[in-house]
Amino acid sequence: MINLTLKRRIYDEFETLGTLDVEKNGLYIDTFKTLEKPWKNNERNISCIPVGTYIVEPYTSAKHPDSWVIRNVPNRTGILIHSGNYYTHTAGCILLGLAFTDLNNDNVLDIKYSSEAMEQFNKILEFESNILLTIKYINYVEKT
Repeated sequence: MINLTLKRRIYDEFETLGTLDVEKNGLYIDTFKTLEKPWKNNERNISCIPVGTYIVEPYTSAKHPDSWVIRNVPNRTGILIHSGNYYTHTAGCILLGLAFTDLNNDNVLDIKYSSEAMEQFNKILEFESNILLTIKYINYVEKT
């Protein structure tokens, strides 16, 4: 059994930053950085998804090979965990990386080493299908 815990920590008008902890059979394995849209009432393409617990399954497409789909999101479909660097690279999905930095000097933090993070993540999860994702807020503060 694999349990993922996404802890949303910082937000602003552009994005929500957090961490994703991975546990396998009750043992801590790794932590990744996450970048999502800000909370905007679960509106399609502009909002992160609601807090809660979801099923995660392997997913692949031409645009997002070797990714993960999040099932049973209220009033939303096509929500993935995939690679990307900027808040403009997500329409409600979760981007995975290893560090935060301002890659394009726009004073907004981006996510770095996303492809490497996805490789690590995929290796850990081994494309299993018994995976739960819990999303919650931890010390959630507005970035100034």
